Amino acid sequence: MHEYLVFSAGNWELVAALGIILALIVADELQRRLRALHELEPAQAVRLINRGVILVDCRTQADYARAHLAGARHIPLAELPRRLDELKPKRTKKSRPILVIGGNSRHSARALTILRRAGLTDSYSLKGGIEAWRREQLPLEKAT
Repeated sequence: MHEYLVFSAGNWELVAALGIILALIVADELQRRLRALHELEPAQAVRLINRGVILVDCRTQADYARAHLAGARHIPLAELPRRLDELKPKRTKKSRPILVIGGNSRHSARALTILRRAGLTDSYSLKGGIEAWRREQLPLEKAT
């Protein structure tokens, strides 16, 4: 044990670097696990949609026009911070969960982070984005 203390005292930079690396690994793992709690597989998303949810498609206009979930509001990711009021419940209305649809999981996760930081904590993202929905052969519509 004494040798470890002597080594640590003589190589405090290495010990500090190790501590920082371990902290970053733990923080990344916690963040990944927390994000997974709010990512829904397409089948889970269908159940949420059937209960009544606000659908937000955060892809580009061109992607939205090609195919989107029925009833989805188109709010591109770049506009989301400015358009949060559209998603917040009015005083007379009960809050509804929000399901974010992106082109992929990373895209949806960024939108989900914006919503949660704005206090819209009852929000979820579609795991795998629109491509996962398409793979499950679930219905999509095209812009008219």
